[in-house]
Amino acid sequence: MTRDFYMDKVRKGTQNIKRFQMEDVIKPQSLAEHGYHVVNLFLIACNFTGYSPSVKELDKVINHDVLETLTGDLNKRIKDFSKETIQAWAVIEESVLDERWETEAYSDSFEGWEAKFISLLEFCDSMEAYLYCTEEYKRGNHNLGRALEYYHSRLRLMNSNLFSYIVGD
Repeated sequence: MTRDFYMDKVRKGTQNIKRFQMEDVIKPQSLAEHGYHVVNLFLIACNFTGYSPSVKELDKVINHDVLETLTGDLNKRIKDFSKETIQAWAVIEESVLDERWETEAYSDSFEGWEAKFISLLEFCDSMEAYLYCTEEYKRGNHNLGRALEYYHSRLRLMNSNLFSYIVGD
C-alpha cells in the first residue's frame, strides 16, 4: 500500500464510514474502530487456537472492510440473503475496484485463502459485531436486538469454545 493511497482512501474513508447505518444507534461506530477491534479479536483468537498468521493474512484482517470506504456498510444478512444478492454484491465490488486497489487484499472474496484463516477472520468479524450490538443493547438500544440474536447464534455455531472464552462464560 502506498502512502498516498493510505492517506487518500484508507485513512479518511475508514474514519468516515459508519457501521450499522440501516439501524438507529446510540453510539455510532466507524469502520476504523470496527477494524481495530477485529484485529485485536483475531490476535486473541490466534493465541487461543494456536494459529500463526502470515503477514499477508494480517494485512487481510486489517483491511477486510476497506472496500466499504467506496460502497458504504451493507448489512451482512442482506449481502448473503440469497445467491442473487451474493452475485450482485460481487458485481458491485468488482465494478468499484480499479488498478490502484490491490484486489486480493481489499476484496470480500476469500478464494485461495486457507480455511482456518477464513474461519477465524469471519468469526472475529462477527464477534466484533456481536460485542458492538451487546454494548448498544446495554445502552438501551433495542433496535439491534435481532442482530444481537443473529450474531449470538452464528458465533455459537462457528466456534462455541472460542465464543465462551472471549465473552467469559
